[in-house]
Amino acid sequence: MAPINVLMVGTGEYTTGFVGTGGSTSDKKVGVVGLTLFDLRRRGKVGKLSMVGTTGSKYPAIRDHLEKNIKNVYNGLDVSFDAYPEGDVRDPDAYKTAIDALSPGDAITIFTPDPTHYPITLYAIKKGIHVLVTKPAFMSLEHHQEIMAEAKKNNVFVYVEHHKRFDATYADARHRATSGKLGDFNYFYSYMSQPKSQLETFKAWAGKDSDISYYLNSHHVDVCESMAPDFQPVKVTASAAKGIATDLGCVPETEDTITLLVDWVKKDGSGKRAIGVYTASWTAPQKAGVHSNQYFHFMGSKGEVRINQAKRGYDVTEDESGGLGWFNPFYMRYAPDESGNFGGQSGYGYVSFEKFIDAVVDLKDGKVTLDELDSRPLPTLKNTIATGAILEAGRRSLDENRAIEIVEQNGVWSLKLEDNLSSPLLRLPAELRIRIFEYVLTGNTIHVEQLPWGHVDRYEKKDVVFGQGLWNEICHNADAERDSYANFLNASMLATGTPFSAFKDRRDIGTGYHVDSWSARHYDCSQEPLLFQFNTNFDCWRSRERLSLSPIRTCRLIYRECRRLPYTGNTFLFRNPSTFQAFCSNIRPENVCAIQKLSLPVAVGSAPFSPARSRAWASSIWDYGLTNQFANLRELRITLELYFPRDIMFTASRKPGYIDCEEEVGLSGDGNADQYTNWLDQLSRLGPSPRDGLEQSRGSTSLQTQSVRFEVMVCDDPLSMWGPIGQLQYCRDHRIRDVGIWMREREVKCLTVEQKQKLAKEMEGRLVKRSADTQSVKVHHSLPSDNQ
Repeated sequence: MAPINVLMVGTGEYTTGFVGTGGSTSDKKVGVVGLTLFDLRRRGKVGKLSMVGTTGSKYPAIRDHLEKNIKNVYNGLDVSFDAYPEGDVRDPDAYKTAIDALSPGDAITIFTPDPTHYPITLYAIKKGIHVLVTKPAFMSLEHHQEIMAEAKKNNVFVYVEHHKRFDATYADARHRATSGKLGDFNYFYSYMSQPKSQLETFKAWAGKDSDISYYLNSHHVDVCESMAPDFQPVKVTASAAKGIATDLGCVPETEDTITLLVDWVKKDGSGKRAIGVYTASWTAPQKAGVHSNQYFHFMGSKGEVRINQAKRGYDVTEDESGGLGWFNPFYMRYAPDESGNFGGQSGYGYVSFEKFIDAVVDLKDGKVTLDELDSRPLPTLKNTIATGAILEAGRRSLDENRAIEIVEQNGVWSLKLEDNLSSPLLRLPAELRIRIFEYVLTGNTIHVEQLPWGHVDRYEKKDVVFGQGLWNEICHNADAERDSYANFLNASMLATGTPFSAFKDRRDIGTGYHVDSWSARHYDCSQEPLLFQFNTNFDCWRSRERLSLSPIRTCRLIYRECRRLPYTGNTFLFRNPSTFQAFCSNIRPENVCAIQKLSLPVAVGSAPFSPARSRAWASSIWDYGLTNQFANLRELRITLELYFPRDIMFTASRKPGYIDCEEEVGLSGDGNADQYTNWLDQLSRLGPSPRDGLEQSRGSTSLQTQSVRFEVMVCDDPLSMWGPIGQLQYCRDHRIRDVGIWMREREVKCLTVEQKQKLAKEMEGRLVKRSADTQSVKVHHSLPSDNQ
């Protein structure tokens, strides 16, 4: 039978040794997964290899890294692989395409962030693909058991990469414990740490998607489970230390060190109990002489075992490293053998993968069944279920500040929830609970603002955690945008009571010329403290009504159910492109993706805003949000404020027309010459996803079901400067000093209200037509109804 093909899911440190800036600085400088599989291919145990990540642009650097550090070191070892996705493409679902390219009976390895293990594994199982998944297998006991059932249904082998089971000393200790030489399990203590520099590698997910207990405690919890198969865990209490990781730039939720205290009970009903204490940390000192400090102590009724895996009598001192170090070639021996080939086949890191490949081949050949594999001391799903239960219980213990009980009945495991019954809120059906939180957290219009960077110290003295300076405020006038546009459409030259008091033939030529700027429309909202009255204004600013996320932090259950509500149920307003960029860059991508309603004011023209403002919005639309991250957007309100270039007024003795402002507002040309800054070209790219479901091209997003409104207001004339409440301050052009001359120039060269409205409609029509011609987007540019 031909060797099985293997897909490596994940292109990070453990797979390739590449961490984005080059080789890893940990003890996995050339990776583990890739090197092991390249060598297994050399030995004829695996066939075609492929690799899938989310970003295709990384592969040239990864290939260079593998060529330099593997091929050129081990006799030209073949490091070729098929890559998904190829090219300068980002596709979070590329793993599906890569798995679809395999045949039933092939295999994948999964070394990706913990929350992704479940969907990737489930997709592979349903395709008949065998799975090796890194620890922790899954973050919830529910997913662990669901995957067990699916794997059995599809006759697929799922293997958890707990490589410490194959360490010679650990395996010997397990044999002594399971053979009865150490007696009944009574006490277990373990410690495992990594230096705080690892948080630079893990910063993207540390404290957000997983924690240090899932990452490192999973090792020794599994070791303990394998040494005491006659015992099962019944209660978990977790404690944590904080403060170091957050100082290194991790999110505030990140724990530095987590300890799990686990009660174990013997399964025979004798009442014998044991305790396990498992500690993990990723904030250890930088120069401890070892990358992973790790040891454990197992005590039974007849004996005990102590293992220090970090210090095994192999000490190395080198001038270059500048200190004493302890190395572990028993895990991965990177030194070539006597022939110059990779010689680490006996390392337990390598053996773990080879055991999986051998088991898959035997299963395909009919030499073994899934039940027989479960009966062996292999890290199968059945043999690691207690580990999964303990890890989730530990996380929930920290979140809910209580001990979590583990229950097993008729082979079905669960975490006891009875303590929650004391809460009337948590006793409600989930649907009612979510409706309550919808009432509290949604239905608002939210200003997103950014504090000025030049005055960080002022805010920090007031105990404000500045971060990126982002803050929000609930809008005091949620209908301001709609009302302003309606007033513009309804303005008439026959109206009276204008700030101009300028009449010609009983017609007020000033009416409707002025449309309040965005800042004026929201004058009572989103104003940070004035610097010259900072102390006076600060308390007032801090007391303003804001959208608080505290309710969803009630407990982990509420968080899971309601964490997206603030983003799906509110309209977000951004004053300027820099704030929009900061928001998109610093909020978790899944929360940005959940936003359904956006309102953006785009000002174009030369006065009073420079063209740089419109170019900045174009860059934002292109790079930061609309074309990349807002996949669930349902309503996009673009309020275009069109300002005429002042110099137009002095090049001809006529009123400016549509043709005069084409270039200023990005309507001229085909948009290809300057597509990076042509905001209209970016808007026209907002269209339906490609039918093939593959990665969309740069500059497109799915707006199949969205209502996109383009609302154009021709806001100002180039001859006046306006105050915040619509009062004429002065004539902008220094060449016009006489009010009489100014009035005559205004009458000749400035648009009337009707002309402005006509031009606005022409602009809207162009936007609608161009967008429709490009992507067939359904665009509405009429006023929204009250129930929208």
